[in-house]
Amino acid sequence: MTTKSNALIFLIAWGTLIAASVRGGVYDDCVAWWHFDYDPDTDNRADLDEIRDQRDWGTTATKGSSGKHATAIRGASGGPQWIDTPEATPAGGQNYGRKSMLFQTAVQSQTNCWPDTFLVSNLQLAGDVTLVTRFRWDGYPTELEKTSWLFNTGMEWNKYFGWLFGVSSNTYPRLMFYSQKNSYQMDVPVTPGIWYDVALVVKDNSVTEPTDTVEFYLWPQNGALSYRKYTTAAITNAIGTMGCIVGCEASPTSYTGGNARKSFKGAVNHLAVWNRALSSVEVNEAFGSPQPLFHIGLKNNRSEDLRIESETDSDYLPGDPWHTMRRAVTAGSPKATIKLPLNARQAALGYFFHLRTQSAEAGKSADLRLIVNAVTNATRTAVAGQDLFWHIAPGSLVDGTNSVTLQYVSGPSSYMSFDWLELAGSWQVGYDDNNQAEFIVEGSAPDDFFVTNPNWQQLERAISSGDTNVNVHFCLSGELAEKYDFVYTTRIISQGNGGTNHAFSVDLNQTTLASFDPVPDGTLVTLPLSRGLLQKGNNMIKIRYDEDPAIGGYLQFDFHRLEILPFPRGSVLLLN
Repeated sequence: MTTKSNALIFLIAWGTLIAASVRGGVYDDCVAWWHFDYDPDTDNRADLDEIRDQRDWGTTATKGSSGKHATAIRGASGGPQWIDTPEATPAGGQNYGRKSMLFQTAVQSQTNCWPDTFLVSNLQLAGDVTLVTRFRWDGYPTELEKTSWLFNTGMEWNKYFGWLFGVSSNTYPRLMFYSQKNSYQMDVPVTPGIWYDVALVVKDNSVTEPTDTVEFYLWPQNGALSYRKYTTAAITNAIGTMGCIVGCEASPTSYTGGNARKSFKGAVNHLAVWNRALSSVEVNEAFGSPQPLFHIGLKNNRSEDLRIESETDSDYLPGDPWHTMRRAVTAGSPKATIKLPLNARQAALGYFFHLRTQSAEAGKSADLRLIVNAVTNATRTAVAGQDLFWHIAPGSLVDGTNSVTLQYVSGPSSYMSFDWLELAGSWQVGYDDNNQAEFIVEGSAPDDFFVTNPNWQQLERAISSGDTNVNVHFCLSGELAEKYDFVYTTRIISQGNGGTNHAFSVDLNQTTLASFDPVPDGTLVTLPLSRGLLQKGNNMIKIRYDEDPAIGGYLQFDFHRLEILPFPRGSVLLLN
């Protein structure tokens, strides 16, 4: 495709609708998720009632009946402690509840220990398992044991049940997986006192492949992601009866030696578990969750991951505990307001507010409307189990704190509860300023960059004959991906060598959108992304250098931007 400055317009009308089940986010199908953020008596001690599975949180009086809540809690001071934690989110994800659980170990003469632990007796895991967490490891409780287990799936040595995961050392501290059959240590140091986003993926391939796998992901605060994969012939698929222990290999009720010394010392912001093996892009989605701008609740056909409206205030700030977000609007509690701080770059874009309703009075509807700052949007009539969408036009939001209010207007139903909600669809990485200083020189970072990563110095500034690809990853809910079209925009600001311009292509999810003959510096490239090419979960825009590799050269980018269109239809491609 030959392009011309200020001239070429291509009309593209892609209209295919993906026919598939959809999800809101990667956490929707986790089997347990602890946010570690509930301390109603403000005593800074984690009581048994306070360690709750966020998937079915419940009410103040009663924990949700299906949740994987703590069933026992132990420690010399009664159990772990609550601490307030800073916004240390290495991969750019949310600081869940702005609290963390602090695990400490009381040590008696360096030999006997009484660790902080909790048990979840109704969580049994075997075969494929994924664990995603954010922790700060504070070192070993005692020098007699250079092992610090965070998670125990109910290991029983003689029965070949279960495995252990944590930090261990025969040379330096590092992540470790350990079972009766095998053990693996990641060859990347874990440093005490800093925060990490961490994942362990255990895959039992015994049915389809001759080897099983153990994968480690480690993303340090102010650092870059490290990944290692190991193969083994034996991942246990036998399920024990003990459940899981968090905080140590053992869970003693007094000072003791042996396995009680192998305890985790440090803070944990959240911990999620799946009974399947997440892919690499799903792990990155989990690390960076939520996608811009916010995503509250799980798509799980229940409202209990949020809180009954009579127990919460109307205002909610993203990052606060989900148990402070109203799960419904009613005649008596008509408003649920999200207070949303944005910068100027975020506020300039348009978005969609998407709400999945959960329940109402049987067979009845309710009228709802959305108020964004001073603008009242259209009233929608909603029934249970419905997806509602409001477009938030560019210019509706401000640099600073915004108010996004969902309001109950009228019945006949006296309430409408939520399954989950999001404000999403657009993002920008880099500044629109004809400069690439915020990015890093090509070849100095991986080709793949996830837009939730707060460190733009991990995004290559250019493609070149020696480093031909830049892959920009972003995630969409299935509802937005299937319903709307999008536009991707970038600007070519510099090329070389010797003033030579170069051919390039842009792909979406391995499908070529456009291939360009050389264009002048300053060319703004605007490409439609059809809903027929977008997908739920991870999407990838690839910008590819198309010249003969023997011809040296590069193309530098000013920024990368995705914008959601206000209605599902064909769009235009423009080069200016």
